[in-house]
Amino acid sequence: MNAHDERLVHHDAYSFTQRVQAMSSNDPNEDCYGLKLAERLHERFAGEALNWYTYALNQHTRMNLQHNIELWCSALEEQFRFAPEVELTKLQALKYTVQDAREDRNPVDFVQIAVVLGNHLGIQSPEPSPAWEIYLLFDVNLRRSINAQQRLRQLLTSWTMFPKLRMGGMGEFILR
Repeated sequence: MNAHDERLVHHDAYSFTQRVQAMSSNDPNEDCYGLKLAERLHERFAGEALNWYTYALNQHTRMNLQHNIELWCSALEEQFRFAPEVELTKLQALKYTVQDAREDRNPVDFVQIAVVLGNHLGIQSPEPSPAWEIYLLFDVNLRRSINAQQRLRQLLTSWTMFPKLRMGGMGEFILR
């Protein structure tokens, strides 16, 4: 979210497409709403995303995308995906330490970062294995203070449950 105008702005293709998919399935008349969303999705682009849509895609491709939200999501994720090596390095380096706890850094924010990095790497299941992997990222001294199985299952029940993604409206997709 931009502080100056309180718009929800996604700088990550995966969080944007997750939001788009959630919005397209929120309507009981899903097919109609999904089609309307697909037709107007490009109006939410700015920065590099807008340049890609305007200059890199030909008219035929743009027309095809405007008929299917899944095609949109696949195209955006393909175009703006992160290098797996970079994301894996970030995930492996991610740790929640005693110092983080002392500085009142929210562990939910930490888990959110781990989940986003997991999405980038194609880890999309909130089953015990990813939950356990995230649990292992916590400092060993902090693991004793959390009920890992129960708390992480609560946090990972849905990859899209985080407050930043639950705000009203779809937001914009801006890459700089």
